[in-house]
Amino acid sequence: MPAPRRRTATAAQHAQWSDERQSKLADLHTRIVEQVATLTDADQWRAWLEFATNFHSYSFNNTIAIWMQRPDETWVAGIKRWNSLGRHVRKGERGIAILAPITARETDAADPV
Repeated sequence: MPAPRRRTATAAQHAQWSDERQSKLADLHTRIVEQVATLTDADQWRAWLEFATNFHSYSFNNTIAIWMQRPDETWVAGIKRWNSLGRHVRKGERGIAILAPITARETDAADPV
């Protein structure tokens, strides 16, 4: 069986996807800022600190993002890690949005590198 042909995206599609990513990022950032603003007394900070002890390898912003989406969560991992542990995501479940570092930048094919 031949390999499926890979479709190349148009410049307009790349621009649309970039705009969608930027919009999602701005929305998540706004929600994180709003969540931090709710931490106004010692009890709320204590509750967040107790939650954050389970996620010591995540940044402050990502810990807040996890907390606002799933306050009862105890463990978070990417899909590949989750599957490698013999666990599987149930149909219809949604992931938790976190801020991930950008490890590669898009380059214009016309520009020499």
